[in-house]
Amino acid sequence: MVTRVLTGLLFATTGLNGFLMFMPAPDPSTMAPAGVAFSGALYATGYMLQLASGVQLLSGILLLVGR
Repeated sequence: MVTRVLTGLLFATTGLNGFLMFMPAPDPSTMAPAGVAFSGALYATGYMLQLASGVQLLSGILLLVGR
């Protein structure tokens, strides 16, 4: 149960961060070039990052309520 709640909190927090941007983003110069390119491609779609954040948020809420 502890693992479920902690995972749910992590998913819900990172999902909300995708919409509200309350955590600082990592510095791109410290990331691998392939990771920066992949993130840029996801951002360029216009919807993929929001979709991933929504799935994270929904999963976190479902984990927290025990479904």
